[in-house]
Amino acid sequence: MKYLIFFLLSVSTATTSIGQTPEKVEILFSKNIELMGYIIHLGDPDDLDPQHPITQILNSQPTDRELPSLMKIFELAGDLDYSTITSIMYNLPQFPLPDRLPVSQILTDLFGYESEEKLQHLNLLIMEVNKFVKNSQFETIWSQLAPHRTKTIKTLEHNQPPASFYPVMEQYYQQQFKSYKLVPSLTIWSGPGWGFRTERGTVANFVMGPIDKNFDYSNKTKLQNLAIHEFGHCFVNHVLDANTTDLIQATEALYPPLQESMTRQGYSNWSACITEHFVRSGEVIVATLLEDHDSAASLMDDYTNNRSFVHLPFIVKRMKKYRLKKDYALSKAFQLTMRDLKKSSQNDKKI
Repeated sequence: MKYLIFFLLSVSTATTSIGQTPEKVEILFSKNIELMGYIIHLGDPDDLDPQHPITQILNSQPTDRELPSLMKIFELAGDLDYSTITSIMYNLPQFPLPDRLPVSQILTDLFGYESEEKLQHLNLLIMEVNKFVKNSQFETIWSQLAPHRTKTIKTLEHNQPPASFYPVMEQYYQQQFKSYKLVPSLTIWSGPGWGFRTERGTVANFVMGPIDKNFDYSNKTKLQNLAIHEFGHCFVNHVLDANTTDLIQATEALYPPLQESMTRQGYSNWSACITEHFVRSGEVIVATLLEDHDSAASLMDDYTNNRSFVHLPFIVKRMKKYRLKKDYALSKAFQLTMRDLKKSSQNDKKI
């Protein structure tokens, strides 16, 4: 407990670099993300109240479901995960795109795609999305949702994480961002979120569906926990990838016992699974640092006992030791924690 107190004191006395409240926290809608959500809704609508005014708007153009480009989009996007699709849609210019837009170059600059086959596949997908926009009634849907977007932004302004949230995350993860963007959606189904960096790693983005069904963004606790998780990806992914690749490969034998449960949750390999373990360890630790001990305990219990993140208690314990008590750099703390996890798994085999 003593090292948590020291950590909080270091946050409160931090200089103007790591630990300052970010200069700008924006809450904004992305038209491209709403387009993505509308396309998904047409193919796989959420279980929504049919009388809700937003549901009625989303269902007001039934002929959009008959467009040939819609079926082509589903075919081309079938093997892509939602994280990739979301990142592409968020980073592309606003649809409809100009005919001569250098899509391949934009994708390469943003994501580093090197496979010509993959680039061609994504180009075809984006072309079909462009056709859909031009031939559908999405512009009408977007216009009709305007007052609901205004209401949602006001709700999020009232319920967003407190000012202490960002400096605590920055201090724990030893990184800072020029700005943070909360990007809600009224077309994506409730629950999911995606966190990723943009603008050369200077901006952290959290794209999110409604917190609860029927376009409800009012739950403060859920919103804060989701923000810790998705912004956590902006802090964790690149550092973990750059410093623990060999150790992740060396512990791949830990994945098969978890594979069935993890695949259902969208984590189809050990790298994705262990990344989620570290992000969720950050959720527990940051909640503790924010003195939200009920959330920290609830998250630990839910993730470990209901979601099969069986290595989470071990990782949380080691990250508290290396990152908080010993004050090692995040990259070093990741390396040492993975090293210990490898040793622990090898010792278990010997028993």
